[in-house]
Amino acid sequence: MLTAANRRSLVDDAIDSIRAAIEAGTWSIGSRIPTETELASLLKVSRNTVREAVRALAHSGILEVRQGDGTYVRSRTDTATLLRTLGETSFDDQLELWRIISEALARLAAERRDFEDVSRIASAIDEIFASPSKSPAAAPNWHRFYDSIADAAHNKALWLLYRAIFSSVSLLSRQGGNLLEAGCDAGTARPAQDDYRALLDAIVSQSPQDAARAARHLVDHSFAAVAGPPAEELTPPP
Repeated sequence: MLTAANRRSLVDDAIDSIRAAIEAGTWSIGSRIPTETELASLLKVSRNTVREAVRALAHSGILEVRQGDGTYVRSRTDTATLLRTLGETSFDDQLELWRIISEALARLAAERRDFEDVSRIASAIDEIFASPSKSPAAAPNWHRFYDSIADAAHNKALWLLYRAIFSSVSLLSRQGGNLLEAGCDAGTARPAQDDYRALLDAIVSQSPQDAARAARHLVDHSFAAVAGPPAEELTPPP
């Protein structure tokens, strides 16, 4: 059962309480947790405190916030320690690892995807381009796209590593924050809808090599908005 947070460090205590409830099996992996209002009442804290706690747990890979749907349990494993370690490495090293992970996930997604995976990827692409081009609200949709690719790979270990890498790149450096902005700002090197569709098409047709090439193209295209084009040309995959 959840216990009320004490008043010394409300956010930290709320995080501990929610994590403990997940570890105890109060909410299983894949299930939706109570709303902010319900959690605030259970923990006897404000909704803002709950929001901060949920955000922290989402960044560590335990929870997933789905806009307009709710918050779901993704894992019982906290990736915070790995995240802090990755944060001590250079942005270039993080980005290189992100490219490698993105390609690996895309290859596996092309080999293992099912109908629901394809539907989630397509929906995430639609959401990216349904959002106003310069609205911060587009960023979560960009996250959701990469999450859907990772889910389609059906490899829990790789998914956890991806989540830590993605969080490290996007949250722990100024360049990473700019990289996320590139994903939702039409004034930068934002990939076109066809670039996202190229990856989806490769996954649908179960073409691992094409999927990996399309995934790398997406990462490099966004990176170009932050640091300039990489050594190889940013041409769409054939």
